[in-house]
Amino acid sequence: TSAKLAATKAVAADANATAIDILERLADLNLRLGGLQLNCSELEKTVDAANQMIQDPEKNTIIHAAGAKVKDLEDEADRLLEKLQPIKKLQDNLRRNISQIQELINQARKQANSIKVSVSSGGDCLRSYRPDIRKGRYNAIILHVKTTTSDNLLFYLGSVRYVDFLALEMRKGKVNFLWDVGSGVGRVEYPHHTIDNGNWHRIEASRNGLNGTISVYPLEGSMAGMMPSPASDNSPTAYTILDVDQNAYLFVGGIFGTAKKAEAVRASTFAGCMGETFLDGKPIGLWNYRDRQGDCKGCVVSPQRTDGEGTFQLDGEGYAAVGRPARWNPNVSTVTFKFRTFSTDALLMYLATEDMKDFMSLELSDGKVRVNFDLGSGVGSAISANRHNDGRWKALTMSRNKKQATVTVVDIDSGAEEKIVALSQGSATGLNLKENQKIYFGGLPMIRNYSMAARSEVTLKRYAGCLRDIEVSRTPYNLLSSTDYTGVTKGCNVENLYTVSFSKPGYMELGGLSLEVGTEISLSFSTLSDTGIILLAVGGASPISQE
Repeated sequence: TSAKLAATKAVAADANATAIDILERLADLNLRLGGLQLNCSELEKTVDAANQMIQDPEKNTIIHAAGAKVKDLEDEADRLLEKLQPIKKLQDNLRRNISQIQELINQARKQANSIKVSVSSGGDCLRSYRPDIRKGRYNAIILHVKTTTSDNLLFYLGSVRYVDFLALEMRKGKVNFLWDVGSGVGRVEYPHHTIDNGNWHRIEASRNGLNGTISVYPLEGSMAGMMPSPASDNSPTAYTILDVDQNAYLFVGGIFGTAKKAEAVRASTFAGCMGETFLDGKPIGLWNYRDRQGDCKGCVVSPQRTDGEGTFQLDGEGYAAVGRPARWNPNVSTVTFKFRTFSTDALLMYLATEDMKDFMSLELSDGKVRVNFDLGSGVGSAISANRHNDGRWKALTMSRNKKQATVTVVDIDSGAEEKIVALSQGSATGLNLKENQKIYFGGLPMIRNYSMAARSEVTLKRYAGCLRDIEVSRTPYNLLSSTDYTGVTKGCNVENLYTVSFSKPGYMELGGLSLEVGTEISLSFSTLSDTGIILLAVGGASPISQE
C-alpha cells in the first residue's frame, strides 16, 4: 500500500508540473491579450500565436495526459479504500476481542478472589490489593485473624490524594477501628477482650457517616460462639463521605514503607495468619494481590460462623451454574430456596433446554416475584401482588405439576404468605431438560461481552442479595461447590442505603417498620428549603395531624 501511495504521489507530481507549465503559458497568453487597446495588429498576432499553441498536437497531448493521470489517481484511491475495508473489519474484530478479554480477566479476578487459603506472615509479608470500592458514606470490613502478637496492622485503606482512610489495628491485643473522612480521625476500641491468644477471631467493622462500630467474634477457644456486644463512637463533624476510588492504597496485614499512612495509625506490620477478608461485602482475594514484599506462606483456612452454613451472597455481578438433578421428572418440578434482597429487578433462577423451547424462570420484577415457563406449546406467567424485596428473609417454593405452576412466598419473620398460580398454554406437559444442561442462580454468564442467550421473557439483570437452603426436585445445592460461579461468597451481609432526591415537594413512605424503645435512626440531608418535614413516624393507631 505504501509503495502504491508513493507511485500515486509521483504521478500526481508529474500532473502538477504539467498543469503549472500550462498555467504559465496561459499567463503569457493573458499578458499578450492585455495589449489589445495598444496595438490591434499585435493582438491579431497574439491571437494567431495562441491559436497555434492550442492547436499544437504536442500541447493537446500533454493536457490529455494530465487528465488521464488524474483519472488514474482517482481509480487508485478507490482501490486503496477498497483494500482498507478488511483492515477496518479486523479493527472491529480486535475491539470485540479486547472486550471479551477484559470480561475474562474480570471473571478470572473474581475466581482468584474466591480462593480461601489464608496467608501466614512472620512480620515481613506485605501485600497490596486492588480496591473494588466507590466513595460513599457507608463502609463495612470483615476479616478473620489468628495471632499471638499484641500490636498488628490488620487492614489499611487510604486515599492517594486526600487524608481519607479506614484502618483496623491491634494495640496491646485489643482491636481498634480508625477512620478519617476529611474532618478528623475517629477511633473506637473493642474493649471486651484481647485477641492475641492464638485463636481465630472474626472482626466486623462498619462506618455509617460519622459513626463507626466494631464487633469481635471468637471462633475458637472457650469463648467460641459467644455473640459480642458492639462498640461504637463518632468522628469529628461534619464530613461523612470517604473519598477513595480504585486507585487507593489497600493493604491487608502490614503496609509498604513507601506507602502513605495516616499518623493516627501506629502499627505497620502483621505477624500471624490472615483469613477471608471482605470490603463492602465483596471478597478480597488474599492471593490475588497487586504487589508483594517479603516472605508469605499459606496457613489453615479460617473457621466460619455456623450461622452462615448453606447461605450464599451474590454481589449483583455474578451467577452460579449447577447441574440438573440426577432424578428429573419432566412432568413435575419443585424448586425451593430462601432469599433476602433489596434488588428491584433481577433473575433468581433460570433453566432451559438447548433450543430454549422449554424453559422456566423465577425473577423479581419491580420487587415482585414473577414465574415464567414454557413446555413447548406456549408461555405461562404470573406475578405476585406484593413486593418481596424489603431485606427480610423470604421462603419461596415453586411446584409445577404438568401445565400448572404454583409459587408460594412466605415472610419468615411475620409468617405472611402469598400464593400465585400460572398455567402454560397448549397441550405440552413436560419440561425436557437433559442431563448435561445447567440450572442458573442469580444471573447468566457473559459470552463475548453479552449475556448468554435466553428467552425474551427473562430479565438479564443479575441478583444482588442472599440465597440459602436451595433445592431442586429435592436435591440440595451448594453454590460454592459448583465449578462455574463468580461473584458468590459464603454468608449474608445485606445493607440497603438509599439516596433519594425530591425535585419538587413530595414524600417517600416506608411501611412495615417496628420501632422499639431505643431505636436509632440515622440520615443525612441537603436542601435549600427553609421549612419541611425531614422524618415523620406515627403509630398505627394515631391519626396524623393536618397541621
